[in-house]
Amino acid sequence: MNKFSTTTILKRSTLKTLCFVLIVLSSIVGCKKDKESINNISFTKYSLEETSCYWENLNYDEKVIAINSNEELENYIKCMESNHPVIDFTTHTLLLVSGKTDSKITEIIVKDLLQISSNKYKLNIKITMNIDATGESKWVIALVVRKLSEDCKIALNITTYYENGGDDFSLPRDKYIGGWLCMDADGAGYYATISSDSSNSTRVIIGNFFNLKGSVTAIVTDETINVPNQKMQDVPAIYWCEGNGILTKKNEAYIIYWSKYSVNDEETTSTYTKQ
Repeated sequence: MNKFSTTTILKRSTLKTLCFVLIVLSSIVGCKKDKESINNISFTKYSLEETSCYWENLNYDEKVIAINSNEELENYIKCMESNHPVIDFTTHTLLLVSGKTDSKITEIIVKDLLQISSNKYKLNIKITMNIDATGESKWVIALVVRKLSEDCKIALNITTYYENGGDDFSLPRDKYIGGWLCMDADGAGYYATISSDSSNSTRVIIGNFFNLKGSVTAIVTDETINVPNQKMQDVPAIYWCEGNGILTKKNEAYIIYWSKYSVNDEETTSTYTKQ
């Protein structure tokens, strides 16, 4: 074998070794979880009671509107005699959300406002209705919070209950559907979503499983949730996921206790609390 051929082979061997090392390093880095913390944002309810003002131009579409000036506010409020309560928009933002139900509303509770990332938020609301009192009911919630950026994105999660008819669930999986606050054993906190799988009534799709931004499919019953060993979807990296959990209810809140919660070679336990 001549000198040129030997050198070429050595270069190819070195290149293959270098590529293998880079792939291993990428896998190690890719397996690390993003431990972005979730912050609970304080708020004050904004009411038009005992004034001559009322809300207008609302679509009742369950979308959160962030108002950052008096000019914007005047698009949604009308006063007959007195002025509306003053908001200092230099330091605050008004969140306005409206919707409607097909039964009489007996109670609306704003559970919390969570900051998921620098400009993403989740507003969690609980609505209790009377199952025997049918008919459209409209609702409006206005909250004053610290100043939010103009490009902020606020998702709305509504949990519905019937005060005299139990939870509105027709399938076992229905109680899993919604947003979940997740706390892993190592203290990492993040937000996940569970949605229905249109192809199978016993399956659900978990978004942001293990806080890795991707989704996995789970099989559910009234009391258990199982993630069979599978490759995570919707992410470029390769993650093999698996999990087993038990669903319970405590103080009207659904909780999933994951006894096994793993991705690749990293395994822990986790607690999901429905929002």
